[in-house]
Amino acid sequence: MNKSFILLVATMLSLPAAADDFGLWPEVGVEKKLGRFSVEASAGMRFDDAVSRLTRTDLGVGVNYKPLKFLKLGVGYDFIRDYSGPEEKVHYNSSNKMNGYNVKQSYWRAKHRFHFDATGKYSVGRFTFSLRERYQLTRNMAVTVTENKYRGVVVNPDTYEGATYQGTYDSNVYAYKESKVKEKGAKTKHFLRSRLGVSYNIAHCPITPFTSFEISNNLANGFSLDKRRWILGGDWKVKRHHTVSLAYVYTNGDDGDNDANSHAISVGYNFSF
Repeated sequence: MNKSFILLVATMLSLPAAADDFGLWPEVGVEKKLGRFSVEASAGMRFDDAVSRLTRTDLGVGVNYKPLKFLKLGVGYDFIRDYSGPEEKVHYNSSNKMNGYNVKQSYWRAKHRFHFDATGKYSVGRFTFSLRERYQLTRNMAVTVTENKYRGVVVNPDTYEGATYQGTYDSNVYAYKESKVKEKGAKTKHFLRSRLGVSYNIAHCPITPFTSFEISNNLANGFSLDKRRWILGGDWKVKRHHTVSLAYVYTNGDDGDNDANSHAISVGYNFSF
C-alpha cells in the first residue's frame, strides 16, 4: 500500500499544471471473452470548453487475441464525430496595419479510425508494467465550412454613409463583408502511439490504481512527436463483471483530436463477461 501511494504521488507531482481547457470524458464499454480471443464495443463523449460544450462522440468495436500470457494483439475501428471551433486570422494591409480578419465558422467532421495494437505485460510483486504500441490510421472526411471576410475598419460609424458590418470577432465596424463556403478536403493521418503504464494490485481491495504516459508520433511528418498524454486513475471492480474507472488526463500537444494542452476527468464503466 505504501509503495502504491508513493508511486501515485510522484506521478501527480510530475504532471504539468498549466492547460488551456478542462473537460469531462464519459465512456461505456462491453467485453466478451472467448478463450484466447475477446471482442469489445464502446461508446464515448467528450465535453470540453470547461465542460460547457459537447466536442466529440465516438463508437468503437475491436477484437483482441492473446497468443501468450504476457502478450495481447488487437485490431479495432472507431467512428468519430468531433467539433472544431471558429478559426480567426487577422488581415493586414500594405502598410502592415490591421485592416480586418477572416473567420472560419465552427463545424462538425466525421472520422474513420483504424488501429492495430501489440501490448506486453510484466508483473513484479504487486506491480504490473505494460507497454502498448499502436499504429493508428485516421481518415478525416471532407466537410464544408463557411468563411466570412471583414475588411476596412470604419473609424466613425455614425458619420459613415456607406453600408457597415459589425464584426463578430471584435467590436470594430467594417465597410466590407464577404461570405464564402469552402470545402476542407478529406485527409488521412498516420500515428504511432506508444504508451507505458503501471498498475498496483492492493491486497484485499477492489480498487486498482494505475498511471500511464503516452506519446504520439506523426508517421507522415518524419516521425515527429505531436502529442504527450499523462493519465492517473483507478479501476474499481464493483462486482464480478462490472468495473468503474475514474482518471485524470493531461494532454500536451495535438494530433488532430482537438485536445491540445488540456485537463480532463475520464469516467468509464465496463461490463465484461
